[in-house]
Amino acid sequence: MSEGSGKAALFGVALAALAVGAGVGWIAGRATIPPPPPPPSYVNPLENAAKDEVLVLAGPDGATQAYRVMDAFADSVLLSVEDISTAGTTSTRQFRAARAFFAALVVLEGDIDPEVAQATVRDFIVERAVAEDLLVESIGRTFHCWKVTGRYRTLEERTYWITDELPVHGIARIDGSRGKRYEVRSFSFGKGK
Repeated sequence: MSEGSGKAALFGVALAALAVGAGVGWIAGRATIPPPPPPPSYVNPLENAAKDEVLVLAGPDGATQAYRVMDAFADSVLLSVEDISTAGTTSTRQFRAARAFFAALVVLEGDIDPEVAQATVRDFIVERAVAEDLLVESIGRTFHCWKVTGRYRTLEERTYWITDELPVHGIARIDGSRGKRYEVRSFSFGKGK
């Protein structure tokens, strides 16, 4: 064996060892660093809303809105909304809302003017939607939410925290330009959940 071919063989072995070492290092590095989780997909809470689900939202002043699913149909739900003011007065309204939903209820018929409801949906311009956890201190629970921020042409900027971990429409919190407007106070799922 000549000296040149010996050096070439030694160089080849060193190169092969380097390649194997780099490959093993790359595999070890991949094994210790987990891949990033896939981004969460938006889940429509109204899509699976069932009869007897209840979601109660409370404002900073103590006023509450209790949403109850009175009946569930293939394309819509019949909702009862009980508003209780800080003075203790109560009013209840019922309406049928489409299961299609993004930060507002699409009212089909009932005690809310459908034209106003449809305009509310059309007027809300989504500026950003990011996955974000929300701690609700009053019930001591963190929800995995989509934080949806946008602006109404006729109203103020609003931020909605929407989660499939809550029943009815899944709103965990609503903020306006002057701070918190409503936050979940209590909830219960319908039978079978």
